[in-house]
Amino acid sequence: MKNGNLRDFLNQNKSLPWIERLWLLNSFIRGLKVIHDKGFVHRDLHPGNLMITEAYSNSKYKFIRLGDLGLCRLANETSSEAFGVLPYIGPEVVIKYQCSQASDIYSVGMIMWVISTGKPPFANYAYDLKLAFDILMDFG
Repeated sequence: MKNGNLRDFLNQNKSLPWIERLWLLNSFIRGLKVIHDKGFVHRDLHPGNLMITEAYSNSKYKFIRLGDLGLCRLANETSSEAFGVLPYIGPEVVIKYQCSQASDIYSVGMIMWVISTGKPPFANYAYDLKLAFDILMDFG
């Protein structure tokens, strides 16, 4: 896609106005709602899988299109392993391999953080065993 993915787009547009950030978030949630309304779970939501596009050439407002639907499954299917990219996957996926539409919503929250701040979640912490343990213990 012309504008690449959300991660790259935000890195290139650090001073994006709030209205444009909200526009991105709204388009992302609307796209995910379509998938959820059809009974599916994406299972791999992160800024690298969200493609940026324009409604028309040189549009001020960009839209997010959900990419990489390869892990998308029916909501009632079970899995024997965790999918996704830390820190965007829900603790229940890591602990119990239980992915649901609620797990996608957890990912939405993490992505909302990225769109709002321009930084990845938990950016002030080094990704290590202690951080993972603390997150999982808060869940349990």
